[in-house]
Amino acid sequence: MHSLLITLALVLGADKGQLPVSLGEYQYLLGGKRIGEEQFRVYKKDGYRIESTRTLYWPEPSRQEMRYELEPSFEPKKLSLVTTRAGIVTELELARKGENWRSEVKGQGRDKKKTELGRSQGAVVDFDSLVFNALALKRLALGAGEARSVEAITLALPDFAGARSSQTYRRVEDEEIETEFAGKLEAAVYELTTGTAKHRLWVAPSGVVVKGVFEHTAGEREVRLVRLETKPGAWPP
Repeated sequence: MHSLLITLALVLGADKGQLPVSLGEYQYLLGGKRIGEEQFRVYKKDGYRIESTRTLYWPEPSRQEMRYELEPSFEPKKLSLVTTRAGIVTELELARKGENWRSEVKGQGRDKKKTELGRSQGAVVDFDSLVFNALALKRLALGAGEARSVEAITLALPDFAGARSSQTYRRVEDEEIETEFAGKLEAAVYELTTGTAKHRLWVAPSGVVVKGVFEHTAGEREVRLVRLETKPGAWPP
């Protein structure tokens, strides 16, 4: 496993001299048709850093590069995102300013825009990736049948319009699930309610989200974890 981590770290562009403690790949599907993929790497040093590269083919081709920094306590510090759509690059930085979150968006053909997004304490960050759901669930630590609402800073394509919204996670009955990287495993299952939409998440005993099913106007969207390489006890970070 160690040699595989070294090889993949070099291929995925990890910082020189530092190896990820976890890395993996998600596939995105809509109506059973593949519409994208996301590769992520988790690094541990004076806290945690998560990097991911996501390529989507629908509803239009786009690519996102993400860097997410967290305190040793898992409290988020800073999120940087770069997206490319139709050859146009847009950059986002979400960072704590005092006790609050502030986003800054800039890019080709647009004015720089700063937005105040309220208190950072207790809020989670959500950029439509199962990586963020895993971190939120780790902080909530829900038992069987428990539910809890959180304030979420949501960042949506195409413009990274930051907004603050309420999300509710509810743990329901566990299920056995088949995975491509570990065969069958017993997964904790959660319902995620955002507004009027209800989604469903399957989480491995390690804490990594192995599957998500999301309501979408174009049909049911599914995200699957198809590859995971991790050091013992490394995920979630």
